[in-house]
Amino acid sequence: MNSLLPKTDEVRKIAKCSNASVHGITETKLDQSIHNEEISNDGYNLIRKDRNRHGGGVACFIKNNICFNEINFFHKDIENILFDILLPKSKPFTVGVMYCPPGQNNFLDLLKEDFDKLNPEKKELQILGDFNINLLINGKSILDKKNNFSDSNTLTQLSRHYKEFCSFFSLSQLIGTPTRITCNSSTLLDHILTNAPHKITNSGTYETGISDHDFIFCTSKTQITTYNTHNYVYFRCFSNYLIENLENKLRSLEFPDYSNFDSVDNAYSDFINRLITAIDSCAPSRKKRTK
Repeated sequence: MNSLLPKTDEVRKIAKCSNASVHGITETKLDQSIHNEEISNDGYNLIRKDRNRHGGGVACFIKNNICFNEINFFHKDIENILFDILLPKSKPFTVGVMYCPPGQNNFLDLLKEDFDKLNPEKKELQILGDFNINLLINGKSILDKKNNFSDSNTLTQLSRHYKEFCSFFSLSQLIGTPTRITCNSSTLLDHILTNAPHKITNSGTYETGISDHDFIFCTSKTQITTYNTHNYVYFRCFSNYLIENLENKLRSLEFPDYSNFDSVDNAYSDFINRLITAIDSCAPSRKKRTK
């Protein structure tokens, strides 16, 4: 984001328009002097880990109707927010946002140590962030059409190390187009890592104009069950019903001269309302909640 505070209104608009479940932000450039209320989003819980006003920092907005458990065992030198999303009738899966500052040479080594603790073999992972690892060489992506790393001999030492890291944990990188485009260069620095690419229905980038990086996104097949709603059935109660009573009610009905009505729809509506009133008095409607 390159400083969240002056762009809070734009972030709120993006959250409202996209209706995304989770928004991850890197380079927030916040400190303790900034209160949550100044950068909050309606309908979202906020998690933030600040560095200072001059650089770094990550934040996450998570929808209020999503239950989650924050994960805090990652190394302090890795700027990250990780949490398990808890949905009904499904296994928890881990979502997170990370930021690797330029020049942090031990980032992948530290990340590898901590990734073992996430149990990636047993749990779905979706990690997004600015890794500052360029996956473009001479303007071309080092990923193939299936977003797997190519076997090109032109890989840099860093990208080769990154490829080994992703291979070790069976991670796929979903973004294949440049995420930072300037007058002089195009780079692919922002990545989405997942060990369950078959559950991702869509992914990509879009330009917002509020950052020198394009935003990255992915959508998952996971569905959120709505609580506090019930199914109902509607029926008529015949416990006190007698056909003679209904016949008497119908005989006592007084209908107007429908030829004087301005439309057949109004005439029909009046007729039905009078008829239903008579039926309701003998066999009233009931509503019952079903299991």
